[in-house]
Amino acid sequence: MKEAKKVLTEMGLLPEEPSALAPEYMRLFVNARGGVPAPPYASYYLTGLLAQEPTKEVLSLYAQEGLSPKGPEPADHLSYELAFMAHLLSQGKKEVLKEFLRRHFWRWFPLFKAALLAANPHPFYRSLAEITEEVLRTLEEEDET
Repeated sequence: MKEAKKVLTEMGLLPEEPSALAPEYMRLFVNARGGVPAPPYASYYLTGLLAQEPTKEVLSLYAQEGLSPKGPEPADHLSYELAFMAHLLSQGKKEVLKEFLRRHFWRWFPLFKAALLAANPHPFYRSLAEITEEVLRTLEEEDET
């Protein structure tokens, strides 16, 4: 872990002190003058509001897998959706993951990523979005040839 931190810092993707990212996190995802530039919720991009039908849809999908997110955020928060996909991978449920990507995630993540990039984020957040998309696209394309 320390080696990864060192490499990311040397590449300029991580500040010397990771807590320096906290104000940028707040600006991008939580609270900013003039509005949050990149709310990390599917409902926001699919309906314009938070905690709408997409939240109910993912809750149903989580329940089918025996999961129920615990925390203060609506179930369609990006972190919950990524954790759900990691769970599916750990259970060897690649086809369920691909279906989730096709029917839900790709409907909103590109919009989120575009909003994030338009906000001129710190390189860490820019890279995180790009890596996330690349990894998930690679997983989706595996075994399709």
